[in-house]
Amino acid sequence: MNRSAGAEVASYVYTPLSQPRAIRVATILPGERTDPVHVALQEHNLDDENLQYEAVSYCWGSVHRTSQVICDNQAIMVTENLIAALLRFRNPTEERILWIDSICINQNAINERNHQVKLMGNVYQNASRVLVWLGEEDETTELAYSCMQAYFELKEPNVWREFESASRKIRGSAAWDKNNRTLSMLKSNPAEIAAVQALLDRPWFSRAWTFQEGRLSRETLVVTGSYEIHGSSISKIQDGIVALNIEVGFCLFGDAFLKSVIRLYFLFNPKFTMSDIPEPDFWEGLSFLLTIRRGAEARDPRDVVYSLIGIASLSSALEIEPDYGTSWERLYTSLAKQFICKSRHLGQLAAVTQYSATQLCLPTWAPDWRQPFPSSRVSTPDHCGLPREYYASGSSRVAISHNDDPARLQLRGLRCDEVGRISVSKVEINAVPTRDHLWSANISNDELTNFMTSGGLLGIGPRHLKVGDHIFVFLGGEVPHLLRKTEAETEYAFVGECHVHGLMKGEALLKARKMADPNYDLGDTEWLDQLHEGEIPFSTEEVVIR
Repeated sequence: MNRSAGAEVASYVYTPLSQPRAIRVATILPGERTDPVHVALQEHNLDDENLQYEAVSYCWGSVHRTSQVICDNQAIMVTENLIAALLRFRNPTEERILWIDSICINQNAINERNHQVKLMGNVYQNASRVLVWLGEEDETTELAYSCMQAYFELKEPNVWREFESASRKIRGSAAWDKNNRTLSMLKSNPAEIAAVQALLDRPWFSRAWTFQEGRLSRETLVVTGSYEIHGSSISKIQDGIVALNIEVGFCLFGDAFLKSVIRLYFLFNPKFTMSDIPEPDFWEGLSFLLTIRRGAEARDPRDVVYSLIGIASLSSALEIEPDYGTSWERLYTSLAKQFICKSRHLGQLAAVTQYSATQLCLPTWAPDWRQPFPSSRVSTPDHCGLPREYYASGSSRVAISHNDDPARLQLRGLRCDEVGRISVSKVEINAVPTRDHLWSANISNDELTNFMTSGGLLGIGPRHLKVGDHIFVFLGGEVPHLLRKTEAETEYAFVGECHVHGLMKGEALLKARKMADPNYDLGDTEWLDQLHEGEIPFSTEEVVIR
């Protein structure tokens, strides 16, 4: 049911913005709590040093429940959640200048939306403060805010360090000293944990755009009904909890609570910057951000990407243009191919979720960033600061053939083997002489299964693999990859990464070189580390993946 503010009036007609760096800001006119919301829109240059405004960050809420904001005796329709925020932020006696996306951007003009999205990083950076609206308060809000404030006001500078030290001493023990000063200070009762968890479960925290809006702000005020707390306070709480020994942290705070806090670590934490990423060019930065933010909620799937370009472009020039005229499927596909071409390795293939006939809106090799990150990856996560664990293709770079079909990925590599049978016995697994710590971690992953190749090698791959799936080592790949023949005999579907004992350290390349040159000495392996500088000393096969 729609609720209007006063009599029906004509829809507001926006005047087009006059310059590339122009934005609109909304002056919220004074009023009492029950008065209709009246605003005045003015155009300003975003680079004007005299421009002062606060930016509002919120969830739109249901587009089927709307209300009127009155501007120049005309109506701008907004969601009821925004109306609740404006009633909370409106001053009864003074004007307040705010930037609000659904009011300050003409949502019906695609060209304007495309252009304004490019500026939104600067909009939140330049705001004097960002007002985060989580919604109206409920019966748990007061307890949640008082609990967070209490943690923030802990004055002892060594409290988290003392807790971490204590946790190390009791690791592996089912009990700890309940009289320990640090533990008793930090251990909350279940009601407090549940209240804070309920707050962190509000839709704002999982929304795509909030990452940029929270990260780029000079100052953040988090508001729920009549309660408020500074984002810096939440950041300090996060610092402390993330620093805890994880085993004890789960016992102390609970699984869901700790995961929520860790998920929010990058949101308000000023210690993390894009400079933490080695060589943070635009593509490296955007790839990293999509890794940690994939699965964020967005009404428009394109916003999972567009909500991050403002941050990715802080350390380098913006290299993609927001275009709401392009389908999300085409955006995801072209972006995945760009990542592969720019990085010259196949790390992006680790981000692909399960190949399924019900998900063929994307090519099988393209990540679906609408979905959470798959837990079936085998390769080392990009941008995490860890050295590569595997060198299945040595130091080679991706060899990709360009074509006019965005759904077609053409790679060069070696066809090594195929899946012979699935569900290998524990006796066979234990017979593999490996000390690879990731092997042990992967073998216990419910999303992975073990298999034996037709050539007698033991492997681990995604649970949806099938007998007959082909195993390739592609140039630029850290690990081998599984492909499945399609109805078109010359093309394959991508199945996933795999770990095959005997193919992880360049063995397939050594074998290929020996076949190309019978006089080659298999003991000579130094050239594997130099492949990125020269030619490949054996022939490879071009493979088409869709």
